[in-house]
Amino acid sequence: MKQKNNWYIHLVPHTHWDKEWYFTKQDSDILLFDNINKLLEMLDNNEINNFTYDGQVSVIDDYLKYDKTNIDKIKKYIKEKKVIIGPWYTQPDLFNITSESIIRNLLYGINFCKKFEANHLNIAYVPDSFGHNNQMPQIYNLFGLNNFLYWRGISKGILDKQGVLSFWKGINGDKILSYNMQYGYWPFGANFPYNSINESNIDESAKRFLNNTKEMLESIKEKSKKCTNHILVPLGGDQAPIIRHLKGFTEKLNEFSEDNWILSDYEKFFDDLKNNISKVDAFDEELRYPFLSRIHRTIGSQRQDIKSKMKSLETELYYNLEPLMTFYYLSTGIYNKQFLDDIIKNLLVSQAHDSIGGCNSDRTNSDVKNRIDRCFDLVESLKTKVLKNIASKINIKEEEFIIFNPELTEEITNKQIKIFSKYKDIDILDEENKVINFSILKSEYHNSGMIVKPSANGEKVEKANGFYEHNIFLQNVKLKEFSYKKFSLIEKTKKNKESLLNENFDIKIEHEKIIIKSKSNKKIIEVFLEAERDLGDSYDFSPEADKTILINNFLRSRFSKKNIDNLQIYKVDLYYLVPNSETSEAETEQKVSIILKVFESNKLHLSLNMVNKAKDIRWRLSLRSKDKSSYTINDQCYSVINREHNKYFDNWKKDGWKEAPVNIEPFESFCGSENGVFVYTKDLNEYELKNDTDLVLTLFRSVSSLGRNNLLWRPGRSSGTSEFNIETIDSRLINYFLNVNLLINFNLNDNHSIKSKTYIKDCLYYQKQNFNNLYKKFDRFLTNEVIFNTKKIKTIKVNNSSFVIKTIKKEENGDNIIVRGFNPTDKEIDLMIACENKNIIFDLVNLKEEVILKKLSSIKIKKNQIVSIKINGDVIYDK
Repeated sequence: MKQKNNWYIHLVPHTHWDKEWYFTKQDSDILLFDNINKLLEMLDNNEINNFTYDGQVSVIDDYLKYDKTNIDKIKKYIKEKKVIIGPWYTQPDLFNITSESIIRNLLYGINFCKKFEANHLNIAYVPDSFGHNNQMPQIYNLFGLNNFLYWRGISKGILDKQGVLSFWKGINGDKILSYNMQYGYWPFGANFPYNSINESNIDESAKRFLNNTKEMLESIKEKSKKCTNHILVPLGGDQAPIIRHLKGFTEKLNEFSEDNWILSDYEKFFDDLKNNISKVDAFDEELRYPFLSRIHRTIGSQRQDIKSKMKSLETELYYNLEPLMTFYYLSTGIYNKQFLDDIIKNLLVSQAHDSIGGCNSDRTNSDVKNRIDRCFDLVESLKTKVLKNIASKINIKEEEFIIFNPELTEEITNKQIKIFSKYKDIDILDEENKVINFSILKSEYHNSGMIVKPSANGEKVEKANGFYEHNIFLQNVKLKEFSYKKFSLIEKTKKNKESLLNENFDIKIEHEKIIIKSKSNKKIIEVFLEAERDLGDSYDFSPEADKTILINNFLRSRFSKKNIDNLQIYKVDLYYLVPNSETSEAETEQKVSIILKVFESNKLHLSLNMVNKAKDIRWRLSLRSKDKSSYTINDQCYSVINREHNKYFDNWKKDGWKEAPVNIEPFESFCGSENGVFVYTKDLNEYELKNDTDLVLTLFRSVSSLGRNNLLWRPGRSSGTSEFNIETIDSRLINYFLNVNLLINFNLNDNHSIKSKTYIKDCLYYQKQNFNNLYKKFDRFLTNEVIFNTKKIKTIKVNNSSFVIKTIKKEENGDNIIVRGFNPTDKEIDLMIACENKNIIFDLVNLKEEVILKKLSSIKIKKNQIVSIKINGDVIYDK
């Protein structure tokens, strides 16, 4: 045995388990079944000490779907930390999903282990996600996770200055000890002979492994020596099999190497690390830099059809359904958590980094889309069921409807809804019989229905009464906090007096540009479209050249304006010629329609739709301001972040980056610039501040391949499968109907987190009507009578309208209510909760819903601080 030095190398057997990718989840489930059976066999025979299953628990869920006979053995090995799972439910993307889903992912993962009476991996382990938002240190700390192990996203500056070990400081100031897997989770495993190793060749296998990994190990040592003499070698890879002969292999490594090789696990590594470190520096960057590895900075617009559907699902689930079900629970004692669990688990499976990234085969993307659709069906049916039962309880009459406000503050709603009536001309009255403001955008008369009735002579068919379907736009409807309000329809007998329109904007068209001037603050923007060839793949956009080359040749436009009551509607149809494909010289005509709705000062609603006619193309919407901006602002994972152009772009090739660090950024529900405008939407995911004046939003990308080699912004091998190009016909999005709704806010000083939340969520309403009970499918069913509590639910509200509530739900284990939100403002805020205008006592809990502080009457909340509050359900009742 060689003389030993002072380096300790922790060898950790693991697998990184992509549930789906260029293969389907069905494929990986079959492989998973065999792998777990093999692991159990090897543990039974003491052939392996432990095995880490990718930091996620859903692999056990998947296995148990097919075989529960080994459940006791699995529980035993999880308790003994021989099968190491969690803390995640699935390995998520951390930029292309909404805030609360990240928290639920950890909550479901940790609670899964609790049900097994076992501990989860107590490390924030994220081996492959495409970057890390800088609210994660706070989230990890609030889950009791104090160590972070990752690969992608570190910048060259931090790696050169601090090495692989640092404290990562989050956007709110929280820190977490962070270790970077410099070469990732797989290269050492790629040098291990999984299937060929045996007792006769183990010596040669160990020597070959040491020789092939020598340069990597020396580089890691160089990046570690400032802080520690303990380094990590993860031994595994994508869908890697269970490692055989590992004990003997480790003995041989120690025999042939001067280093001290330790058969370890991630928790042991961090424990030993903390006992053997000197001064560790801190950094506060986002981990979204593609220096060591690819981040895919433009993946936010890949398969925009799927991402838009996912964001709509999350919005309805967290902002509407859960608060509604919480109200219903307080009224009836009914909380159908089993349905919520089913929705959330399927949602989390679909949010794994490849799944929601859209960088998959067409077949896999179809599976993702189908899961989202299934979740949507459950969400919509639950909403209809609960609202219908509430409406039945208060005995609303035919054509009356209720609107529920899921917020703990009063809300002024401006929403589009669909109403059915026997009347062509209608007024809508509130509970005080006052006519509310609304505009009928479109009315359609239906008179073709038939009614079938039983009779002694068989079926009796009668013609149904005709009715009107009204698409209406509610304006400035005031709703009391966390309660419903009833509205009734009457026939309008008098025409409205012509109202004096307040022209809030000057809007005109110049060629292909829409020029919008706000009369109140004099700000002017130009709205126009840009299309470029996309020579990229399912991971990344790739331009033709470093200089932008636009390919949407403007043909003509049509412009019209009409007034409906006090609503001004502008319609612009734009026509372009674009190439049919990347290589085609033939062109096709592309029509894009934009509708602008104006009724309030400094805000206008923009709807854009088009049917895509070309492939290998990227479409973007640009909002150009006259004033320059040096930074952008957007929301992201329970926070508001300011972003400047990164300093690394000019020298990325020279410095050997794996991908260009382009200034294209993700957002959750709003983005804007320092001196420009702000945009609210749930339909888009990424934006760029271009030339300091143009806020450019990616509408969608059309690509033909899962992966391609040698892209302009991503040199070298393709991502995904580099040895074979997988064609993705569906990702071309040919004949895809794009429908984007957004609000443009000219007021820079608004609380954009609050305003955008109000804008993006749907109106939560139910109308009692028998004209079209297929409109909301669940409405057609006869439901059982529900007993409501005789106690009256008190009005519950928060005192501070700056506090952004992201979640109102029943706690996971108990009967109390969880309210979670954050402070998006630059100032510390005070928060109190009142019932019937009387302040109540509440508990402060962590993200595991464990009490931190009891019996508080108020709490101070710092900028970007996440706060979870537990309210005793009994205090919301009148005794």
